[in-house]
Amino acid sequence: TEILAIPGVAEARKNATSWLKKERLSSWGWRDYTPRGVVALFLASDATFDGTVLEEELMAKETEIKIAVALLR
Repeated sequence: TEILAIPGVAEARKNATSWLKKERLSSWGWRDYTPRGVVALFLASDATFDGTVLEEELMAKETEIKIAVALLR
């Protein structure tokens, strides 16, 4: 896309997604911030959540559970 053509943007995106993944817990989430992490990875095109990567599916499932619990409150 056009934004990636700007010098430094692709490198910054790569660094940001690497940092985000490094900060992920062993349970494949970010505690209360898991929905934000999942959305950030998806928007950065660093995760597809298409059922082919187990770690992505675990993050997505945790997000679904957190949303369901929040709606039940």
